[in-house]
Amino acid sequence: MDGYSVNTGWFTANAQIRGIFGNPAETFNPAKHAVLFRFNQGDLLRKELPNVKVQVMGMGETGIVISHVVDVKTGSVNDLLTPGGTLKIRGGKLKITGDNPRTGVAFENEAGEAIRVDPVDLIVNNPSQLLVHIPAGMTAGKYRLTICTQYCGSAVPLKEPRSAVYEKPFTVLP
Repeated sequence: MDGYSVNTGWFTANAQIRGIFGNPAETFNPAKHAVLFRFNQGDLLRKELPNVKVQVMGMGETGIVISHVVDVKTGSVNDLLTPGGTLKIRGGKLKITGDNPRTGVAFENEAGEAIRVDPVDLIVNNPSQLLVHIPAGMTAGKYRLTICTQYCGSAVPLKEPRSAVYEKPFTVLP
């Protein structure tokens, strides 16, 4: 609290203030300045590095990730769809980009028929969140959500689109 560094032997921690002060009399302003903490490894931790065991658990996910889906009208998470309503999809690398005709958001029913979301019904199109209008003509039953995009996180889209199918089916009630 007095601006001193703390050395535990395992690590050293110190507070820093970011931002520009216009003159020596200017006071801290949270709109212009920020407080953050830095941690650096100490001698004890550095000596333990050779004893760290690494276990590879598999490949990390690098493609599209759908983490959860919310039907905005009902508040249902990963369960119900309200035709004509709005669906919030959260995850990673979701942004719909590319000119391949397969790109977009679709719902596949139990008969294998895909009901595509019209591109104009894509309200929010961000890498971590999509907000879409659910097609009004969906009938009662189970559906799978599919997202197909050429987005990869850079300005140059993928040559071929990649898809993700959400593992849990959604229900449209009668």
